[in-house]
Amino acid sequence: MKSITLSKPCICEAGLNDYKTFNFSIREIAPDAEGNKQWECLSFSLKNPSIANVVSVVLQNGILLSEEEIVVVKENTLASPQEALVAPLIDVITAYDSSPAVNSFVYNGMDLWLDKATRVGLMNSTTILKSAGQETTTLWFGDINITLPVDNVIQMLSALEIYALDCYNVTARHISEASNLDTIEAVLSYDYTAGYPQKLVFG
Repeated sequence: MKSITLSKPCICEAGLNDYKTFNFSIREIAPDAEGNKQWECLSFSLKNPSIANVVSVVLQNGILLSEEEIVVVKENTLASPQEALVAPLIDVITAYDSSPAVNSFVYNGMDLWLDKATRVGLMNSTTILKSAGQETTTLWFGDINITLPVDNVIQMLSALEIYALDCYNVTARHISEASNLDTIEAVLSYDYTAGYPQKLVFG
């Protein structure tokens, strides 16, 4: 996907060797030195493109297609089975679930995260420290260290575990719903960012 300048607005152009170039988000820009009109767009080329191929590129790049652009895509691509059509959306849902947009919490203004294995290990070790009478423990996030009372750490880890479980359930629901979509319009309009709990804030 790249940004290019066009001499005329065209959503789809046929090329050599069965390649087709798709130009999306076309907008008029300042004329060239000779006063000729110009348009800027996001462009990519595919060989013998299927609807699923185009959907994959569009979703990965976060492009919003207009109704006209969707019509052109349908007219200039090979049909895709339902499973292939939704596969790119499921990939995007899975990637979003693993991204900092979901996997992070805020501590004193810093975005941090602890994965499942680390949370379980810390909960076990912190519980042991509390039983042994130790009052504080240190959490490490790369080169950042935070010393906290053990009770605070246990509460934080418990809240994070509940948050992570809630996020897991939202992602599972999105994947289930996406698996039942059967049109390009439904796939491209699906909001896979909806429903996630608000990030936790500590400190």
